[in-house]
Amino acid sequence: MLMWHVLAITLIGGLAGVESVLDEWQWHRPILACTLIGLALGNLPVGLVVGGVLELIALGWMNIGASQSPDTALASVISTTLAISGGHEINQAVALAIPLAVAGNLTTVGVRSLTIWIQHLADRLRPTSAPTQLARLQAIALSFQFLRVAIPSFLFALFVNRAMILALFHLLPAVLIQGFTAASGFVVVVGYAMVIRSLRARTLMPYFLLGFLIADFTAITLVGVGIAAVCVAYLHVAVWSRRDQSVALESAPLREVSAATVPLPRRVFWRTLWRSQFLQASWNYERMQSLGYAYILEPSLDHLFPDPDRRVGRKTRHLEFYNTNPYVSNVVTGINMALEEQIAASDDSDDKLVTSIKIGMMGPLAGVGDSIFWGTMRPLLASIGATLALRGSLLGPVFFFLSWNSMRLMTLWGLLEYGYRSGTRIVHVIATGVLRQVTEGATIVGLVVMGSLVADWAHVDFAVQWTIAHGQHLTLNHIVNSVLPRAPSLLLVGFTLWLLQRGWSSVKVILLLFALAVGGVWVHWLAA
Repeated sequence: MLMWHVLAITLIGGLAGVESVLDEWQWHRPILACTLIGLALGNLPVGLVVGGVLELIALGWMNIGASQSPDTALASVISTTLAISGGHEINQAVALAIPLAVAGNLTTVGVRSLTIWIQHLADRLRPTSAPTQLARLQAIALSFQFLRVAIPSFLFALFVNRAMILALFHLLPAVLIQGFTAASGFVVVVGYAMVIRSLRARTLMPYFLLGFLIADFTAITLVGVGIAAVCVAYLHVAVWSRRDQSVALESAPLREVSAATVPLPRRVFWRTLWRSQFLQASWNYERMQSLGYAYILEPSLDHLFPDPDRRVGRKTRHLEFYNTNPYVSNVVTGINMALEEQIAASDDSDDKLVTSIKIGMMGPLAGVGDSIFWGTMRPLLASIGATLALRGSLLGPVFFFLSWNSMRLMTLWGLLEYGYRSGTRIVHVIATGVLRQVTEGATIVGLVVMGSLVADWAHVDFAVQWTIAHGQHLTLNHIVNSVLPRAPSLLLVGFTLWLLQRGWSSVKVILLLFALAVGGVWVHWLAA
């Protein structure tokens, strides 16, 4: 491999590593990362197909709170390099890359643990500290994430050549390779099960079955399923569901933001919007998004508090525990900007309301954001993009990138403005149950779409067959398809969800499915 190819793979891997923690522009998703690597290696068609295949498998891989999923960034680099430079079949390359992505999850845990040290450095902020101290700490944390994927990508691209890959491939037992290939057809159910678990569906699970049946017995497209899902969700929320959906927030007595304060200038809002995309840069297991949130509010605090001692005091005050969905967090940011205005204007040091707003809103907002963005919109948009990519169309990754980021940026800006202008009044809106209704509607859409995706993309092929009269054969696949096509995939989703709900990590479930696939091929129950 040429040196500039190695460097390109290293840079793309590092970019994907950074995005795997930020989760903003989505460069770590296979549909984008694999496409970039295919472009860098001069084989865009293979990069597109690998990205489409791996994206559908990793559709539900997401990091929510402290839960970890396999490393999509590392899986994208390895699978595309294997397919292009190693000359592997695409399904084999993806199947071999997934266990390595599971192992790569350990580096994510290590970096997020190391970032606790950076969090403690932020606690030592003093009036004499450099004005860019928080930005420097954020950059250090991101550099760890960059190196986490860039180093193994560099070593893999530099030292693993085609001859070595082929030699290693031939050393592996045939049953192992066939088992990995068989597993690549149904390991996708882990991602779907993770999405369902994150949606906290339970009583809404019939909508998942509805989506499965629609896709299994009709020729409707995924877009059509999405439109039908929106209609069903509206009927459920607006017509069928009439129960009380109030939400109680743990907050202090609310005060209206004073109208006598001087509004923040627009340049502060633009800087805040830019910084809000780095909320998770220093995510750690101690205080999660704490440092990122203080970094986002820093432009407002710098403008409102000219006194160095008071300014640093306000910054360190926001280094408390915080964690919510990054795309809806700007509501809290906008409210706190308005509250900081009031504190600065009235010389009020009582900031209990600031803490109450953050603690009381981050939970409900996380449920809404996770359901809408990670549970519904990203799987839906990524599935459409992956379908186009599998046809060799560059429109697939372009569609996903543009549609996702235009929606994300508009949400970040709109919620920042809304939170700032509404002040504490928005808390009363949340208390009426509006967010609960939005969450439930988004959950229904997500479940219907997930059911459709399982029917379309997950498949279990059996090798079992019987000889009947006149030398004809009857296969188990034929029997299953005559009763309920894709039924094994549906049962496998239920089994996976059952394991996840009992504390199994997604990594353990994936390893179990690979083991079952290898065992099934070995005893001639499963077909590769």
